[in-house]
Amino acid sequence: AALLPDDPASSTAFTGKRFTLRYPVAFRVTRAESDRGSYEDTTILDPANPSRLLRVDVSPHAAPGSPRANAAAVVAGLRRQPGYRELDLGDVSFLGHRALRWEFVVREGATLVHKVDIFFRDRKGNGWAVLFQAPDAQWQVARNPLGGAVASLRLSP
Repeated sequence: AALLPDDPASSTAFTGKRFTLRYPVAFRVTRAESDRGSYEDTTILDPANPSRLLRVDVSPHAAPGSPRANAAAVVAGLRRQPGYRELDLGDVSFLGHRALRWEFVVREGATLVHKVDIFFRDRKGNGWAVLFQAPDAQWQVARNPLGGAVASLRLSP
């Protein structure tokens, strides 16, 4: 079942300084806008299966340029990983911003993990990377709730 952004029975709200979103009730926030040097990381994962997670990274004052250009180094790095398989890399609109949507499968330890990463730059000049992932074997069940969480993302004014 898809996660409904306004459904408190199936989701919990996260409210941060830069954004809000709803996430599956079983998930837990393990990092909330944690300073990682050049970016702030919010990670929300399923404690029963830490490979099922949402991550929102914000880079204040990101370099100007297209989302594709800004994501190029990350994409190139992962393309060299063993077990990497690219499923989609395309320009999209996300929350009214030009964005890059990247879908791929990559091995992490013994687990093949299916990921979708969305890169964009907001009108304030912040760079965003919004990731959701689950083990590839669970992707068909996990993608709707995780994708619904990402769809609930709202940037703070």
